[in-house]
Amino acid sequence: MDLSKYSIFKLNISPISKDESGRDEFHLECIKKIDGKLLRNTITSKNKYVKIDHYYLQINPKSSIQLFNNIKQALTYKFNNITELNYKSPVQTLQEHYIMMLSQKIFGVPNLHEPFKNIHKLKDTIESAIDEMIYRFLDIETYNNKTYLKELVNIIQEKQFILNFQSIIKPPPELNRYNIHETIWNMNILVD
Repeated sequence: MDLSKYSIFKLNISPISKDESGRDEFHLECIKKIDGKLLRNTITSKNKYVKIDHYYLQINPKSSIQLFNNIKQALTYKFNNITELNYKSPVQTLQEHYIMMLSQKIFGVPNLHEPFKNIHKLKDTIESAIDEMIYRFLDIETYNNKTYLKELVNIIQEKQFILNFQSIIKPPPELNRYNIHETIWNMNILVD
C-alpha cells in the first residue's frame, strides 16, 4: 500500500512548495511518537521560573537528556512523506527520503541510491541537522519570544498534539555540479 497519499495524522497532503528563498519544502509524518509525560516533566510552566509577559517556563535538566534521546529516536526512525510527489515514496528515514529526492532531481528516477552511498558527509549533515533541531527545541533561549512561549505553554497542556520540527538540509559539496539547492523538511511528530 502506498502510504504517501495518506496522512496518518489527517494532515493535508501538500504539494512541493517553495519558501520565500526558492527552497523546496517537504512534509513528513513520523511513525514513532514522543513520550508526552516525559515532555511535560521536562518542560513545565510554573510561576517561579522564566517569566515573559505572565508566562513561565522551566526546562528540567534532569530529564532533558532523556527527552533529547526520545525525540532523537523519533526523528531518526521512519517517516511517511505526505508531500505530493510524482513518484512513490515508501515509509523510510529522513536520509532515505533525501536520497530519493536527490535521485529524482539528478537522474529523473527516485530509486537510484547507490551513487549516494559513499557520500559520508551526507549522513553527518542530516544527523547534525536533527541534533540542532532538538537542541533548539530544548534551549530556553528559543522561547524568549512571547508568541513562541505562549504557544508552547498552551500546547503542552493538551493530552495529544503534533509537534513540527523543521530542518534545512544543505547538499554536500560533492553535488554542487548538479545545482542542488538546500531543502526544507517539516517533520510532524505525535506527542502522546
